[in-house]
Amino acid sequence: MAQSTGESRFLTASTGVLGLLSSFTAPSFIWQLATGKSADEVLVPSLVTSAVLVLALALGFAFLEVRKLRAELNAIFFRGPQRDAFQALVRHFGFCLNTKSIHYVVEADGRATVEYSFGLHAKRIPVGSWRRAWGLDNSQIPASSSDVVIDGRTVVSQSVTKPGKRVETFTLSPPLNPGETSTLAFKRRPPPGTFEYMGSTGGSEDGIIVPIEEPVAHLHVTLECRGVDSIEFYSRAQFADGRVLEDESLDVSRRLEQTRGTDRRTVALKLDYPIAGVEYELGWKKLPAQPA
Repeated sequence: MAQSTGESRFLTASTGVLGLLSSFTAPSFIWQLATGKSADEVLVPSLVTSAVLVLALALGFAFLEVRKLRAELNAIFFRGPQRDAFQALVRHFGFCLNTKSIHYVVEADGRATVEYSFGLHAKRIPVGSWRRAWGLDNSQIPASSSDVVIDGRTVVSQSVTKPGKRVETFTLSPPLNPGETSTLAFKRRPPPGTFEYMGSTGGSEDGIIVPIEEPVAHLHVTLECRGVDSIEFYSRAQFADGRVLEDESLDVSRRLEQTRGTDRRTVALKLDYPIAGVEYELGWKKLPAQPA
C-alpha cells in the first residue's frame, strides 16, 4: 500500500532520530565506563532515554493509524467525501433537496404505481419553480399534474415534449424564500408494458433508474414487487453512458434492506448524499424455477 506524504516524512524522521541516538549513546556509554562510572550508572539513564524515544515513536505510529482509520470510517459510514461535494453543490445551486423519496409498487402483470416526494429547501436564492425531465421510454412519464400537493402553496405544472424526454415544470406561488422548506408530492402511473411481466419464464430482468440531478441530502427509494417470490435484487451506481462506479455501487449494495412477504418482495435503499450526475439503479432478476 502506498504511504501518505505525512507517514513517509514521519518514518524518515524516526529513522534519522534512531540513527542519531545510536551514534550519540554508544560513544558516550563507552566513555563513561572508561572514566570509572559503574555500568548501572551508565546503563540506566541510557535505557530510560531509549524507552522514552520508543514510546514517542509508538505514539506517533498510533496517531497515524488513528487518522487513517478515522478517514476510512468517515468515508464508509458517514460518506464524508460525498457530504463535502453536496455542500459545494448547494453553494453553487443555491437550493437543495433535503429528501428525495420514491416508492414503486410493481404488480406481477407489469402494472405499476409510483409515489414521489421531494423536500425542497431554498438556501441562498428564492425557488419559484422546479423542473423535472422524464424519459419517454421509462416508468417516470407523468400522467397528469392534478394530484400535485405542496405545503401551503399553489402549484401549477406544465409539461412539454422534447426529443427523447418530457420536461415538466412546477411553478410555486408564492416562491420559497431563502431558508424556507416545503414538500412536493405526487403520484404517477406508468403506462402498461413499462415493466416486463414478472410471472414469465425465468431469466426476465428489469429495474428502475433514479438520476441525481441536483444536490440531495437524503435519498430513499423503495421497490415493492407484488405477486412474485423467486426473484433476486441487484443495484449499481453508474453514469448515463453506462460507466459503473465500483466503490459507490459497493456502498449502495451494503445499504440495501430486503424484506419478504407472503406474495411480495421489497427492497429499500437509504443513502445520504447521493452523487450528482450519477444514476442509481435498483433491478430485479427472476430466478429460474428450481427442479422438483
